[in-house]
Amino acid sequence: MKAENDKKHLSESLESASVQADLPVAQNESVKVNAPVNVTVNAPQTSAYVAQEKKINKHVFAWVGAFLFGVLGVDRFMRGQVGLGILKIITLGGWGFWALVDWIIALTKVYGNAFSDDEMVTFINGKYAR
Repeated sequence: MKAENDKKHLSESLESASVQADLPVAQNESVKVNAPVNVTVNAPQTSAYVAQEKKINKHVFAWVGAFLFGVLGVDRFMRGQVGLGILKIITLGGWGFWALVDWIIALTKVYGNAFSDDEMVTFINGKYAR
C-alpha cells in the first residue's frame, strides 16, 4: 500500500514539476518564468538506424571504380561513402597515393579469399562485408 502511495506521489510531483529561470530583462531586473517539464519514465529505447547494404560486381568495382576513376573518388561513391568521395575529388585521390592504396586494397579484398567464390562484392555501410 505504501509503495502504491509513493508511486502515485512521485508521478503527481513529476507531472506538476516546473522549472524556474531568471531571465535578464533590463539592467538589474529579472523575470521569473515557470515552464512545465515533460518527464518520461521507463520509455522504451528504439533505434531508427538501418544498415545499408550495397552489392556491386567485383570486376566493375576494382577495375572501373578503383583503377580507372579512383582519383575522382568513384570507388568511394560506389561504396556509399559520399564524404570521402568528395574529399578524394578535391585532393585528386590524395595526390594519387590514396587512389593507389584504395586500388590495392580493392584488389586484395575482391580477388582474395573473402569474395573469391562470388561475382559480387558486398558493402555494409561503406565497409567490406567480409
